[in-house]
Amino acid sequence: MPKAVTPKSLMIYIYKSLGFLLILLPTLCFPSISSANQEIDILLEQADEVRSSDQKEFSNKLLKLSPYEKQFNSNQNAYFSLLKAYEMAFLGKLKQAIEIANQLLSQNKPSPHEIRALMLLANISALLQNWEITLQYIEQLNRKIEKLKDDKLIIKAYLVTAVSYNLLEQYELAHSTAEKLLKFSLEGRDRCIANQVFIESSLRLNYIEKYDYKVDQAIEMCESLNEFVWSNIIRIYIAQLDVQANDPKAAIERLVPYIDEINNTNYPIIITSSKARLAEAHLQLKNLAKAKNYANEAIKVGQTLTNSEAIVSAYKVLYEVEKNNNNFSEALKHHEKYEKTDNAYRDSVNAKEVAFQLVNQRTRQIEAEIELLNKQNQLLAVEQSLSKSEAENTKLIATLMGIIIFILAFFGYRSWRTQRRLKTLAEYDYLTQVYNRGHFMTIAQDMIKLSVKSKQVVTCIMIDLDKFKVINDTYGHGIGDWVLQAVSSTIKTCIRDNDAFARLGGEEFIILLPSCDIQAATYVSEHCLTKIASIDTAESGHTFDITASIGVTTSTLSGYELAKLMADADEAMYQSKENGRNQVTIFQPN
Repeated sequence: MPKAVTPKSLMIYIYKSLGFLLILLPTLCFPSISSANQEIDILLEQADEVRSSDQKEFSNKLLKLSPYEKQFNSNQNAYFSLLKAYEMAFLGKLKQAIEIANQLLSQNKPSPHEIRALMLLANISALLQNWEITLQYIEQLNRKIEKLKDDKLIIKAYLVTAVSYNLLEQYELAHSTAEKLLKFSLEGRDRCIANQVFIESSLRLNYIEKYDYKVDQAIEMCESLNEFVWSNIIRIYIAQLDVQANDPKAAIERLVPYIDEINNTNYPIIITSSKARLAEAHLQLKNLAKAKNYANEAIKVGQTLTNSEAIVSAYKVLYEVEKNNNNFSEALKHHEKYEKTDNAYRDSVNAKEVAFQLVNQRTRQIEAEIELLNKQNQLLAVEQSLSKSEAENTKLIATLMGIIIFILAFFGYRSWRTQRRLKTLAEYDYLTQVYNRGHFMTIAQDMIKLSVKSKQVVTCIMIDLDKFKVINDTYGHGIGDWVLQAVSSTIKTCIRDNDAFARLGGEEFIILLPSCDIQAATYVSEHCLTKIASIDTAESGHTFDITASIGVTTSTLSGYELAKLMADADEAMYQSKENGRNQVTIFQPN
């Protein structure tokens, strides 16, 4: 017998039917929304796939996506922004690329797109040769890799890390990172890049020979994927090894068949390097005309690569060609450019090493702090375990611990303040709050040792205030102290944070500037001279002029012995005094 229909059961049936219709309504009425989202996702993935292999197609895909921007969900919007940042980078609009990538980093919830933005920023920083910033991004990536669960994202993070280490010439780190990568099931472009880093770092570390079968395998694999940038990076480096082994024909045979392919990559550094290698090879074969043409092409393409090893080689080739042609005036011009670019290249190499050491030291400090926190957490865990097992004594233990901690904190704070005060008294001049003579000598010796190790120029600047005794005698020692403080503050604005600045005594100051040649030191000295002369003395209640005599020398002129640097700078400073004061004198060796 059919069940009777009650008003209540009828209402329940109506509500359920309405609910079902509400769920289906968006799909029935707006089927295009779902299909549009799918199309957007497909276009985004397609654009990402051709991002490095076909830049023209990549830009076309982004153009197709532009009309859909108003329909993007939050994830699609972040993905599109990331791809736009890549496009800006490819077009050389690095400032816009950095701005877009930084906006992705500012998102509240971390996402794969944020990780990739971090990778892009690391790449751009390396391209701009901001090595310290590059390493900071790499360190952030390394910390995040440990927390990632997506293998694809881990692979991309390792790829950026490996390539960056290669650029920074930290080949052991590049090699170990590439080995980690090759343990994954890599496909396509990722496999190509991992092999390129592995091969180049292995060659540079002499782990394999240039004739190793792995080299040809890596080139062929990248070629099959149309990843000509990476295949030709390997090929160009092998050609460089051929030239170094005095086998120029091998270098030419290795590069010439692929020169159009190299040119079509549109990467200046790759094109410049290939032309430089060909120029060197033809020079060895005495084909002077071809060597000259290739060297000029390298310089033309690499106009912005002022500190590139390839540009250094190109100028050296031009110098050798003109010398062989007995065109000595042109040879001299090219030799001057060669020396200039070679110095810039060496400075770049040193900057990489200094940046690596600085970031490495900072990382060790962070690791030490983390280890300390872990030990503290372990100690807290033990205390909690004891408190649970001895519930009756919890209050007593807590009270005793509180008293002990308070006492320790109290005496620790007092000790810290005392040590800080003693340290300040021992290291700083009480009046000007800059280094005193004793602490300066210690700091300066360490800076000079580091400069000798990294083959960097050190500059010493000696500053002595003119007619300071007259100011003291005329206006009193209080005004004299005010002058010393004002001059110290002014000089601080003219120098870098890593320069050593001290008051030697009386009205005499000294500055030690690492990685600073005579031109830069002259600029700093003249800037200090101008700023000192422009000090407004009205604040002291009196009106008078403040000027200084400055002497400058460098390790190039005086060597790396601190006492000699100080003596020569002092001699130059007294020369400024004798020549009429308020001027800068560069030390001239007898």
